[in-house]
Amino acid sequence: MELPPLCCALNVSEPKTLKIYDAPHALNAEATRDRLQFLAGQLGVNAPDTKRVAAIPPLVQPPWPKPAGATDEKKDGKKDK
Repeated sequence: MELPPLCCALNVSEPKTLKIYDAPHALNAEATRDRLQFLAGQLGVNAPDTKRVAAIPPLVQPPWPKPAGATDEKKDGKKDK
């Protein structure tokens, strides 16, 4: 069951910001920049230079739906949870 983002935002402490990105599951460059700025603020350090952040390659989006014949089994024969 997937919860709507607003439902989740109502259950976290203040201060909070809810931002919805027009991006696949792996998110996009804007989300990457915002995550790094947030983390830097939480750690009390300077955010990385925007040019360096822009140079981070995008995350690879896994195929969906899974290709025919794909399984969740690892090499050891156990399934992922």
